[in-house]
Amino acid sequence: MSINNINVVAKLSAREFSGKWSVAFVFTSCLLLPLGARLILRLPQLAFANFTDSVFYLSYSQSFHELFLRHGFIYYASRFGAIFPDAVAFNLFGPSDGPVFLRLFLACLVSGALFLLGRLYFSPLIGVFASALWSFQPVAARLWCTTYLDSSSVPFLIFGVCLLLLFRTSYAAGFFAGILLAFSVTSHLYLVILAGCLVPLVVGARWGDSRCLFYNQLPWLLGGFLLTLVAAYYWYAVNCGIGAFWQLTLELMRKMSDGQTELWKKSFAAALSETPLWFAPFPFLAWALASWKKLDAFGLGAFASLLLSTVFFWAGDLIGGAYALSMPFYFSFLLPVFLFSLIAFAGNAARHTKLHHQYLIFVLCAAAAVAGPMILKAQSKWPWPVTFSLCAVAVLSCSFYFLRRAFQQAAFIFCLLFLSCLTLATGFFSQFLANVKLASPFDKKIPAIAEKIRDSLPPAIGGEVVRFWYPDGNTSLKMLQSFFLHTFSLLPGQSGFLTYPNATAADAAAIKAAGVQDIVLLDTDAARLNRAMNSLSSAGLSFDTAQANTYRLGREILFVQRLKIQTPDFSSWMPLDLRTIQVAKNATMALGRHSVIVSTSDRRWNFDSWISIPKNEKSSDFGIKLQVLRGRVEVCLISKDSEDKDCVTASVEVWPTPNAVEYVLESSGSRPVKNILIRNKMPDTAVSKVEIFEVRQRADGSNW
Repeated sequence: MSINNINVVAKLSAREFSGKWSVAFVFTSCLLLPLGARLILRLPQLAFANFTDSVFYLSYSQSFHELFLRHGFIYYASRFGAIFPDAVAFNLFGPSDGPVFLRLFLACLVSGALFLLGRLYFSPLIGVFASALWSFQPVAARLWCTTYLDSSSVPFLIFGVCLLLLFRTSYAAGFFAGILLAFSVTSHLYLVILAGCLVPLVVGARWGDSRCLFYNQLPWLLGGFLLTLVAAYYWYAVNCGIGAFWQLTLELMRKMSDGQTELWKKSFAAALSETPLWFAPFPFLAWALASWKKLDAFGLGAFASLLLSTVFFWAGDLIGGAYALSMPFYFSFLLPVFLFSLIAFAGNAARHTKLHHQYLIFVLCAAAAVAGPMILKAQSKWPWPVTFSLCAVAVLSCSFYFLRRAFQQAAFIFCLLFLSCLTLATGFFSQFLANVKLASPFDKKIPAIAEKIRDSLPPAIGGEVVRFWYPDGNTSLKMLQSFFLHTFSLLPGQSGFLTYPNATAADAAAIKAAGVQDIVLLDTDAARLNRAMNSLSSAGLSFDTAQANTYRLGREILFVQRLKIQTPDFSSWMPLDLRTIQVAKNATMALGRHSVIVSTSDRRWNFDSWISIPKNEKSSDFGIKLQVLRGRVEVCLISKDSEDKDCVTASVEVWPTPNAVEYVLESSGSRPVKNILIRNKMPDTAVSKVEIFEVRQRADGSNW
């Protein structure tokens, strides 16, 4: 080889080496771009936003078994794909850092994958645009800060699709994509439908090369998907005694289709005035329809996916019983389809830009149309219309100057500006920006404090019924208590939940009727907490001060006081004959020497067994000693109301414990108790089994 040839090879090698380092630098920058965006947009590390559902899912990841025992297999417990990732992060990094690390890790992972996707199918500049589109989108930023189920399930869906599009012949990529898709769809049923809507986009992106279609990769994709579902099914079967972990979600969706959503669904006009972001897909759909002759297979597939998903959400609200349009945060479920579609549309628009200089201007303007208004909003205190107008004028003047003859590209940039306008106008997302205080800066500390409070309380395995009482309007206390499941754990009163810090004799009777054994008071004012305790005592509730703790919550001190309700010894009360217990048609009963074992039917809420009470003229106290061997039951006192109809006047839920437990119930009101009934509280197809040792009534019929 001649000297000249050696020099040429050396120059080419150096250029290739330099090119690889440039790509690596850009990739690393895009990978870490969400971290920079988080600082620029001044996002909190963790924000519950006074939204209790997000805390419920996080609490299940930290103490699933505890909450399952106390509350049963309810709607929140069925979200396997949302609970499991946080459980792993919690065990690796702790209650405070775990959720933050997981969300930022997923944000960076998705950002890097989107860059590679844009670079592979179009160019590195489109990859940068894709990363900026994700990193400076408040819809995505909400996922990084909150702990609602979409904060992990939506990134899982995006990253799983990226694996299928980036590694089109890799069996391992198909397998892991299947696992990620399974985690996503087991979080929410909307994601099952949205994953289906992505099929045209994936097929379009892989069109034209037989090796890139699903013939070889599909079995591995299905294998990873089904393996994850089987693992989830087995995990619920072992921990909960029920494998159909989607059943409660399906039941809820059926109730929604029957009109239950009208309880919280806003009017159409009010919903869209508060959440105009739902209009965002329409300009892009119009642009793609006008440009369909110039779109490649990826772009056409993206158009089909975006159209299907948009029709699903809009038709679900306008025709069906859904309520997504009235919930701004539900837009995150549309985000995967929306992002991939915008990347495909941007790549197609840039592909037809003739000059490289104009191409660069197009990408920079497109990125600035998304990131610019968000950054300006975050770094200034101007109203959003002012910040948007300033950025829009700059972007439009620059883009139309360089793209004055490229109407397709200019129209796409105009659509991006419209997207920014709708995003800023949607208040739920703009609340993450600088001049709106979203939540207390102490939100990150709340999971750790909640864990300490939980460890100081009697565990669920002991069977004690615990309820919380705290001042209304205190967001931090509300979020703390929500780790034990909000409304299900609040202290009952005569009219719903008892208002802090005052209690009456009727409220005390309601507390007894609910079988409450422990009351936990949360307050940042020690004097007010003492007033609440005195109020309960004056109302006629006898208790012992079992435990008191203090915790630092920002600049305030949190006082936690546990009260142990005193209950009478009912061993001297009149025993009722267990042989008089009757069971329903689908339940079974077995008489022992000193107990009765009842197996309920497999229908939830059915009254499966009962014991009739001898006729008495007064409302009475009753005690029951029992052990739940499997499942979960509710013990109810049944009286007659003013119209001579059966009504529940007292009840307590009982869950499996290693030993028998005792409960004392007082019938609220003056009417005598007719029956004591036991009903199954497990979902349909699950049977509960309970052993009853004693049922006693206060002999004189008076109240304790």
